[in-house]
Amino acid sequence: MNYDNQRLVPALQSLLRNALQYDSLQLSPFVDLQQRLLLEQALVQFPDWQCYHYGGYPHAQWQRILIAPVYIPINLSDFEIQLMGIQFNSKFNHLHHNQILGKLTNLGIKRSTFGDIITNGEAWQFFTDLNFASLFIQEVQQIDTTPVQLVALPTAQRLNIVDNSSQEVLITPAFRLDAVIARAFHKSRQQAKKLIQSGQVQINSLLTRQVDTQIQIGDTISCHHWGKVIILDFIGQTLTQKYKVYIKIYRL
Repeated sequence: MNYDNQRLVPALQSLLRNALQYDSLQLSPFVDLQQRLLLEQALVQFPDWQCYHYGGYPHAQWQRILIAPVYIPINLSDFEIQLMGIQFNSKFNHLHHNQILGKLTNLGIKRSTFGDIITNGEAWQFFTDLNFASLFIQEVQQIDTTPVQLVALPTAQRLNIVDNSSQEVLITPAFRLDAVIARAFHKSRQQAKKLIQSGQVQINSLLTRQVDTQIQIGDTISCHHWGKVIILDFIGQTLTQKYKVYIKIYRL
């Protein structure tokens, strides 16, 4: 039986193959919502297997996936996630999400090595693969112009997260990228096209300049200076044949 899903990234295709061929528990790197949904869909045809996911806190955007036979009990420690605190002088310095993300991704490691970056409005933390914690501590000593020190923290010290997102129903005439972000951020279609073509839009952390890219359930769309929108579900159509989409959106 062919259990490869060509829309799955190669790492998850390999994860699925290894679990089924060797009858063993398999742990993924951090993946976004779309890849998680695709893997869960691929596992539907294998009732003796279960897909678990966790990103360090409830409703994390980036999560690790654990594929296991249904008879094996799973603990949160099996996800091998380490909470990292970013210590800095907050009296004289301020950090922003894009600065932290830029520093971590510029270390030459894959985005899938770490998960969400969180804040309570003042302090900052992020989640990482347990095996990479020491690397981050050693390599990250400055973010932008701010001196920092990373420390490994127990889960009990996780911040109370400030979530400025809202969940909404979006009405869009098409599933094209430009149409979706124009409606989501209350911009004109021309403004949306200009933002995309100037290289300021990412889908699932990948830069795109194609205005007619088709959006799918699970996609995360990041728009520079505008915010971020996550496609949660397709609800149906209006009487005028427009699409109703359930989204989670962060507006800047």
